[in-house]
Amino acid sequence: MKILITGCNGQLGKELQKQLKEGCSVLGQLPECFHDTEIYPFDLPDLDIRDLSAVMKLVSEISPDLSLTSQPIPMSTAVRKNPMQPFR
Repeated sequence: MKILITGCNGQLGKELQKQLKEGCSVLGQLPECFHDTEIYPFDLPDLDIRDLSAVMKLVSEISPDLSLTSQPIPMSTAVRKNPMQPFR
């Protein structure tokens, strides 16, 4: 199984990678479908999830079976005033 993880350098992204590599979590063993997983970790500056064409190109190249997005969307004052800012 191929898994694309965005936000791989954050707390959640690192934990997802760790659990997938170890094959277990605090709840126990991961299902067998997650064994022998190919992990494709990406984060800024290599991939900006706000750039739809870059995301589509990467997904087309990798053809992941599962995509996990662990990047937060910042909720700064500027974003509250312009809610579409994080999405370009």
